[in-house]
Amino acid sequence: MPAKNKKPQETEGISFDIPVGGIGNPLIILSILTLVIASVKPLMDGGTLHDNSHTLLWMLALIACYAIFQNKENSLSYGIPILVAVSGLFSFYSNQQNNFLAGDFNYFTLVAAIFALFYSLSYYKKLSFEVSAVAALFLSTMLLHMVPANGDYLAALDPYWHFKWMRGIYDSGYPPEHDYLVYPLRGGLYHSNDAAYIKNDPTFGLDQKKTAMFTPVSYTTLALAFKSFGLSLHDVAMLFPGVISALTVVVMYLLVSEMFSEMQPYNKIAALAAAFMLMLSPAFAMKSVASNSEDDALGMFFMVAGLFLFFASMHRKSIMYSVFCGFAFLLLRMGWGGAYYAFMTVGIFGTIYAIVRFLHGKNTIEHLPYLFIPALMYQFMGLIIHARGGAPIYHMMIPNALYPTLAALSLPILFEAWRIMRGGETLTKEDTLHYRFVSVIEKNIYPLAALTMVVILIFLTVVRSPMDLVDWVMDAVASPDVKSVVHQTVAEQNQLANTWSSYVFSAYDRFGVAFIFALIMAPFMAYLVYSRASTGALFLLTWSLPMMYGIYYRSLWVFASSAAIIALGSTVGLFAAASKKDLDGFRVVGTILLLVVPALYIPMFGTSFFNKFVGYQVMHMGASFDRRMWESALSWHRDNTAEGDAIVTWWDYGHWFTSISQRPVLIDNLQADYYEIQDVARFFVNKTTEDEAVEVLKPYERAYQENKGWHIKYVTIDWTMIGKGSALHYIATGIIENRTPGSWKNYIECEYVPELSSTSEQLKVNADGSFTKAMNIVFGCQNQHLIVFEISGGEIKDTYVVTPYRQKIAWNTFSQAKDVSLLGVQPLMGLNETRVPSILACTSGMLPQELSVVCSLPQFNTLIWVPQEFNDFMLTKLYLGKYMDEYYQLGYSTRPPEKLKYFREIPDYNGDTMEDGDFSLGFVRSYEVNLDGFPQQKLPEPTID
Repeated sequence: MPAKNKKPQETEGISFDIPVGGIGNPLIILSILTLVIASVKPLMDGGTLHDNSHTLLWMLALIACYAIFQNKENSLSYGIPILVAVSGLFSFYSNQQNNFLAGDFNYFTLVAAIFALFYSLSYYKKLSFEVSAVAALFLSTMLLHMVPANGDYLAALDPYWHFKWMRGIYDSGYPPEHDYLVYPLRGGLYHSNDAAYIKNDPTFGLDQKKTAMFTPVSYTTLALAFKSFGLSLHDVAMLFPGVISALTVVVMYLLVSEMFSEMQPYNKIAALAAAFMLMLSPAFAMKSVASNSEDDALGMFFMVAGLFLFFASMHRKSIMYSVFCGFAFLLLRMGWGGAYYAFMTVGIFGTIYAIVRFLHGKNTIEHLPYLFIPALMYQFMGLIIHARGGAPIYHMMIPNALYPTLAALSLPILFEAWRIMRGGETLTKEDTLHYRFVSVIEKNIYPLAALTMVVILIFLTVVRSPMDLVDWVMDAVASPDVKSVVHQTVAEQNQLANTWSSYVFSAYDRFGVAFIFALIMAPFMAYLVYSRASTGALFLLTWSLPMMYGIYYRSLWVFASSAAIIALGSTVGLFAAASKKDLDGFRVVGTILLLVVPALYIPMFGTSFFNKFVGYQVMHMGASFDRRMWESALSWHRDNTAEGDAIVTWWDYGHWFTSISQRPVLIDNLQADYYEIQDVARFFVNKTTEDEAVEVLKPYERAYQENKGWHIKYVTIDWTMIGKGSALHYIATGIIENRTPGSWKNYIECEYVPELSSTSEQLKVNADGSFTKAMNIVFGCQNQHLIVFEISGGEIKDTYVVTPYRQKIAWNTFSQAKDVSLLGVQPLMGLNETRVPSILACTSGMLPQELSVVCSLPQFNTLIWVPQEFNDFMLTKLYLGKYMDEYYQLGYSTRPPEKLKYFREIPDYNGDTMEDGDFSLGFVRSYEVNLDGFPQQKLPEPTID
């Protein structure tokens, strides 16, 4: 038992020796009971224990306080009852909720219980404090990041590209060399014969020989290893990212601790802060939660691990660490597109480090072995990634990694030659591998310097030109705002913010308070570099500052920057108190800042301002709503179509079709050919007749037939394409070659506004002074207009538009003047269709309660304002054309319904007698395609009441 006011002595470093016995201590038992209650409660569906779990936990906290008082424990022991009480607090919050918040608070209850258990094990020396803290962080991270795995679908879009290749490797035993399911006509309609554009690329499909496939190979290997335990490939794809994220938190701790090892024990405080904030950071979780089997999670792990091994090899002068670093960077390059950033960081750091040492008259090549070995091993990728059975190839590094790396390898040699020439001292001879390595360089420094200058000269005249280097520097420091026409429509390619204040707020939403700390600590780290020549501070600034600059201009870099920015923010822990005597000085400020960190990530105060506590977002980054709505369509195409039945859809859904349906699509999320993407965009929102639109598809049909004997058989669209119509229109009307912007014009969604509507008939005075009873159903449009339907006796008596200036205009007058239609995915009143709820039936409250879920879907409570030429586009005719006869009959469509010649809805595919092609109640619609035309049936002549 520890003596009063004296915490058990800690040993330095991480020790994995776990003493046996002594687990029967009352406080440890109470911690175990806390964890049991927290674990069992989510499994219960009500009941006494469930409803009173918070009371039990608070009782355990009081018992723990009594035990501490009775046994005269020191003040640090009160951390155990505090953590147990916090667990009870979260359990209490959970019992007050009946929505997703109840689950969130249950998980936070478990996290607090995990920390309580490991804190007690640390206090009683069953584990060292360091091991206890890291273990608690590891398990808590894995728990929180596993939450999104509670569904059947992978997250978002891009994970399905990786899953496609996981399944291919799982079935065939080797990575693919060509993808025939996408991009059948390289260059599209107008550049498919342009040799300057095509170059050596395949004209049909995508070449995969040089594609980094380490992530799919890793997941597949694990799936095969765990196959005998009943885990499927999909199970591994769902769960493994959560494990990787927990491992990343551990190596994050090791990295920060290593960078500031000369500042013990404060480095451990900073490292724990870094790991804790990374665990709860939405920026990190966005690509690393369970169900997100993209390459980012594994890539981030290898990047942080590689940087740790690099810094440790240099700091400890260990060649073995450097070799391990090389392996980590090699695996990183084979598995993640963001790999170049790791070597860019190492290269810039190595260059600045050499300059600083040269200015101080110190040896500038002492660190060179730890740069050279990883840089050399980084180039081994070509030995592994090449054509099956072919010779190894060389993968040239991109300029962002190439130039910094070459500078880091060459400048130290030139600096050292100059230093020695001016009489500088050489290294003391020691019989170690490090000094023998450096001694060889020093003994041959002049020939090496001459060789380096020759290599630089050849590189800048043969391989590259001096202007290439100038252009790279200019591009690196200038704002990266010049993007292709296609990329200008991609959210993650756009700026995170456009003002300083919006930048801070947006970054806070993604990184939490770590970003604010990073802004504060950057000058302090610069001061450490200047005053103490802190290598860790220099390395951290080199790693984090470029990313803080970069995310302002590219949302794409938010995930890649998460570890760097959080590491910089965590350095506030270097200025926190590690003992009572530290509280007498300035360290009290750092201590206070650290103590509020949990309260700024976790909603400690219940649901008040819940969305400001960013840590809860980690548990809500799984499959999206639209992914679930697409499942029936994707499954139908997989089970009911031929292998070569190609589908025309927007690129957002390409990976879903090729992975789940295993069917060819024209374009996918890789955005590998802008011209093909533009062709598809023009098919949907540029061509104004069906014949013109079909002409876009015919060259693709020929490409499919000539190369694989396949055919274009389906067009599939969904609700989200209405909102994305501006992106399609922008691409369709832009000019790719010179990046001339297109038009952002789009449909306008008009959503039902219950607050402004009256769903019971109320007395109304007419213009002629008479009285009628009517209900008003109001739809609010994105352009600040209101559409008001007056309904009486189950009929529409009047419709008018209210402008932002409160001007009231009859719909017919407004529609004819503006050439605007008002259409819907579902019937407006159900004049010609009674098998599905109509939009006005849903919004007027005339339907039974059991249909409330159906009516909550956007296609049942939203109308679409269709402007001018958009009335004639294929996206309108296909997705909004099904009930256009009713809208035209009621006077809401400016175009008469058109019987399509080349497209028809899929016949009754599920036996519900619905016409078909409607999946998830019309959220997704799929049409058969016959480019020669279907047999025509005469369309009844529409009438207008």
